[in-house]
Amino acid sequence: MKATRDHLFLILLTVLPVLWTGCDPSPGRPPIASMVDGGTYALVVTTDYEAGAYSLVDLADLSIARSIEAIHEDSVCRFDEETSTPFIIARYGADAVDVIDPHAGWTVSSEYSVGAGSNPQDIAVVSSERAFVARLDHSELLIVHPTDGTEIGTVDLSSMADADGNPDMAWVLHLQGRIYVVLQKLDDLFAPTGPSSIAVIDAATGAIEEEITLSGANSYGKFRYNHVLGKIVIAQAGVFGVLDGGIEYLDPHDLTLSGFVITEQEIGGDLSDVVIVSETKGYAVIGVPVDSGAATHLVSFNPSTGKKLKDLIVRDEWTIGFMELSPDGGQLWVCDREPELPGLRIFDTGNDMEITGEPLDVGLPPFMICFVHQNNGEA
Repeated sequence: MKATRDHLFLILLTVLPVLWTGCDPSPGRPPIASMVDGGTYALVVTTDYEAGAYSLVDLADLSIARSIEAIHEDSVCRFDEETSTPFIIARYGADAVDVIDPHAGWTVSSEYSVGAGSNPQDIAVVSSERAFVARLDHSELLIVHPTDGTEIGTVDLSSMADADGNPDMAWVLHLQGRIYVVLQKLDDLFAPTGPSSIAVIDAATGAIEEEITLSGANSYGKFRYNHVLGKIVIAQAGVFGVLDGGIEYLDPHDLTLSGFVITEQEIGGDLSDVVIVSETKGYAVIGVPVDSGAATHLVSFNPSTGKKLKDLIVRDEWTIGFMELSPDGGQLWVCDREPELPGLRIFDTGNDMEITGEPLDVGLPPFMICFVHQNNGEA
């Protein structure tokens, strides 16, 4: 059975002689203030792969509430803008979704199972009554009530699987009445068996509309819709250690692909995560083979020319996690898991200068960021 989609990187981390710094979750901590109207917060998933927690950073003053609650050590987050609800997806070995209430001290208000051994990867909320959960170790996409987990139905994607009968669902996204599901198509050793694809599903009915075959394999980086481009940005890592992937866009209006706007050959490593600021500016976390295993770099690039611009962070180990653009696009927040001083690093996207003098300490090493705010009623 496949384990987590981050299993390869987990192995790289655990074989390194690393002693993580940071605080363990503190069950006796004072209550956290609820979300303030108009405020924006960074919900940060933290983990040392033995313990997990989530922390909070208020963007107004960069004040930090560390290790609010303990969570599964293999978790990611998603924020649903329609319902203003953050979710924690507890992956391999937990197989659950946690619902966080920002108006009740940022505590977990409910938790529900999505099937033992299913290894959920992501959630896409359609409404307050309907959500889709992608499960890596299950061929059926799950439809649930997003806050109490009541099962509504499933979508069988086995017809899109590779030879093992499992399409290897990863990220999932709701956009303009459709659900987009990344199908990685991996073997039991997490190697791609062919190109990844995107399953396109009617969000209201669960009917499969079509399957779109991508230009490369192993769509690994977080699945995001870019409002500036009006496109879905897809990072494809291919075979790790081989520069065979790239970044491409999916147009949700006509379901056409751009082809690679930049290749791994040009950017210089395996694509782990990608965000796009504009037609001429993007950032990527890449894995670069070294004698010790794999290093990680944070780089900037120009999507319009397909050229790398420069390195912003260079690490000799696999220690850079996911990143995220601030809601206004003016800042890039990066999870830096560097052993001696882990934390969040913030860059100005206008000039690539680092804003943080030293990483923001969020407790355990940061893994993923989800920006949380109240729904302002805009589409």
